[in-house]
Amino acid sequence: MLFRQATVEDIPELVECRKRQLVDEGQDPAIDITEPNIEYFTERFESGQMEGWVCVDETREKGSQIIATGALIYFDFPPSFANNGGHKAYIANIYTHPDYRGRRICPQILEILENRAREKGCCRVWLEASEIGKYVYQKRGFEENEMVLMIEL
Repeated sequence: MLFRQATVEDIPELVECRKRQLVDEGQDPAIDITEPNIEYFTERFESGQMEGWVCVDETREKGSQIIATGALIYFDFPPSFANNGGHKAYIANIYTHPDYRGRRICPQILEILENRAREKGCCRVWLEASEIGKYVYQKRGFEENEMVLMIEL
């Protein structure tokens, strides 16, 4: 397994992973969200507002080689006493292909994302957890806080 930063060339495959993630979370795929997601990812990757990370199975012969994903979306807020830089990051698009679940890939992606956010000067990251992923995030130290889970970095 190889963990690496996603590139613009990975975006079509990242969008397919996102669509599978949303279906796994119970959303109805009644409309095609491919193009809006490609545009969103492309704009944010190119501006540096978003970065994606992937786990690749280089031995996989057919179909997708990306077997897990995660992303950070960066936000700048006005500086505060608790966050003098104002930098925060949102974790999104956490997905692991069903054939690879239970192999501790997600916690490794989360660790990469947390470290990247810390390197970018973020003191806090947050996410919205599905019932599928809530346990994994809490096990890593994320705490429930009203509608979101957060971890102090």
